[in-house]
Amino acid sequence: MRLLRSLLARAVLARMKVPRDVARFGFRRYADRKAVVTDDVELTFADLERRVLELVGAWREVGIGRGDAVVSILPDGVDQIVVRLAANEAGVLLTQFPTAVTKEQLEVARATLPPRLVIGHPDTLDLAEQFGARTPIWLVGEEYDDRLARAEPTRSDEPVGPRDLLGIGYTSGTTGRPKPIVAEQGKLVTAMRLVVKNVGVPEPGERPDVFVVGIPLVGAGSGVLLPALLAGSTIVVPPDYRPDVVAARIEAHRATRTFVTPSTLIEFLDLPSSVRLDSLQTLIYGTEQTPGAKVREALGRFGPILQQGYGSAECYPPVSMLQPEDHVVDGEPAPLEVLASVGHVVKGVRVRILDDRGDERSPEEIGRIDVWSPTVFAGYYERPDLTADVLRDGWLLIGDVGRFLPDGRLQVLGRRTDVLSRGYRTIYPRFVEEVAHLHPGVKETAYVQVDTRLVLAVSPRAAFRNGPPGALEEDLGEFLVQRVRREELPDEIVLFDDLPRSHLAKVLRREVRAELAGAR
Repeated sequence: MRLLRSLLARAVLARMKVPRDVARFGFRRYADRKAVVTDDVELTFADLERRVLELVGAWREVGIGRGDAVVSILPDGVDQIVVRLAANEAGVLLTQFPTAVTKEQLEVARATLPPRLVIGHPDTLDLAEQFGARTPIWLVGEEYDDRLARAEPTRSDEPVGPRDLLGIGYTSGTTGRPKPIVAEQGKLVTAMRLVVKNVGVPEPGERPDVFVVGIPLVGAGSGVLLPALLAGSTIVVPPDYRPDVVAARIEAHRATRTFVTPSTLIEFLDLPSSVRLDSLQTLIYGTEQTPGAKVREALGRFGPILQQGYGSAECYPPVSMLQPEDHVVDGEPAPLEVLASVGHVVKGVRVRILDDRGDERSPEEIGRIDVWSPTVFAGYYERPDLTADVLRDGWLLIGDVGRFLPDGRLQVLGRRTDVLSRGYRTIYPRFVEEVAHLHPGVKETAYVQVDTRLVLAVSPRAAFRNGPPGALEEDLGEFLVQRVRREELPDEIVLFDDLPRSHLAKVLRREVRAELAGAR
């Protein structure tokens, strides 16, 4: 795919200061193109703009505007996208949760920034019980649609600047209680500039770019919206994110791009050969480390169309990129060490690897990863104590450990909290997991510590699920003995049907540890 990296694109973005500038540009330029497609609804850019402005008008009727807090708890789809874009237009502080939100998450949100309004789905928790009788609640459905239809479509005339708050987001909770993240308006547009500078956006052509979302929009998937508005792309939102469902929408819509988690990419490898994803020109994968062996297999299945980036909730990506051309060398898959990396640090961003004393490490030496980027967040909302733990002199202590490879690529080895120990020896789970993924029976792994025991939790691939009891564990154990240093070998290998994960499909190692501890 030819990517738009022209001076024109940069000039257009230079005039855009906040997300609503991007949306207004897209609505004006691509009015007749399809903007959002689900199994039930198709909206053009003009249709989408009308719905967004109707919601802004409905908010204005009840006195909600710039600086007011709104919480939405909606399934991925048109309503959720409209709420997000309406909040951008009106300068509303939006917090979005998936419908699988927990009571604990809502308690944190309610205590952090009490909302003026909650927009929810009838199938979610009892929202009146969660937020109290004094908080207005709008449930999507016929009455909600009528409310918007009666409202006067309203384009906001209130000033919104780059330093204004976009909303309050929350960490995914993979390492503990969700933390409230301050999101600023201008940081999201700055992230787009980095994308155009380092990656590009699809150049509008006669046939629009079609992007099938393969990851929840509440989270990393939200990053597809503004680039799609800028480029006039069609966003296809599937009814759920099971790999077969996502693949079916790619086939049906002849999608040119998709964004999936590592687990979905791995599931794609086991799809029947009759499933054809040959319309894809870019297959983006990310949100956590992807095993090099599975990336190599995906290159064999789908060709050199893979792309990944590195970032976090506290720092909008891209921090580093492994571009499609980086995945291959002379027409063959790149070495596993390269495929297991997150690529080169992008222009405009800096990364350093430090030891525990704060001294910079040499290439190939492992240490904590610090990031300087114009997209680093402003801090945790009204939690200076938490902010001070991760922001130091403009650098973000992103919470990962890693190293630079000799060619300058960054290799992320996981969270600092997940590092294992045996006696005085430090063990990085990623090294053992990478070797385990070379075994044909391994789908996903999590190498964890339960008290003093090191346990490799494994979910098997479909072809190995019905083998003789203990056969895969024994064979994998022998496989590792031949390839892993003795002191790094697991004390035990335990099979899981599927590893526990968050709504963003990230493996929850703390839950793996809890299940293993409870089984003893």
